[in-house]
Amino acid sequence: MPSNVQRFAQQQREQLERAAQRMPEKPIATVTVVTAGGGTDGQTLVTVSYNGASLALPHKASYTPVVGHIVVLDRAGGQWIVDDRLVGFP
Repeated sequence: MPSNVQRFAQQQREQLERAAQRMPEKPIATVTVVTAGGGTDGQTLVTVSYNGASLALPHKASYTPVVGHIVVLDRAGGQWIVDDRLVGFP
């Protein structure tokens, strides 16, 4: 991989980690994009909006993502994931 691409990838990882450190314990986000087969494992990739930032994240197998869902994020193995959908708002 060319050094400029490696540098860019490293900067992106560092930026995401800095943002993650400022996030509350279980942040709330909105699903903005659902890409079937978009994950490196061939599964669905979910993009969420959190505080104006777009984050492409994995999700639990028990959750079926839909654009517009309000979701809870959680950390698993040091990575942010879409944990589940919130429902029943007053």
